[in-house]
Amino acid sequence: MGADERDLARHIVFPGAVPYIFAGFRIAMPYSIGGAVIAELISANRGLGYLVQLGAMNFDTTGVFVALAATICIVFLGNWSVNAVERRLLRWRPRPGLDMQAGS
Repeated sequence: MGADERDLARHIVFPGAVPYIFAGFRIAMPYSIGGAVIAELISANRGLGYLVQLGAMNFDTTGVFVALAATICIVFLGNWSVNAVERRLLRWRPRPGLDMQAGS
């Protein structure tokens, strides 16, 4: 049809790959934040993992739960932002669960 590789990648390959890319982001993002917290728990002197360790050493249950709640909020905001970007990039795609009616 006369399209060069750049146009082919922009209009065919990238839109077809976007759902899979964002599925990977959605899966990897909570694991990466959890890995960072665990790394801070093991060998850091600041951060949420350090707060969890400090609260556990001082028997401060509320401090541990506050650090865990902050981690949950960070994961929630990260998931929300990934979903917002995905919705913006996939505006052309019909929403899942949307029934198509005959004649439309």
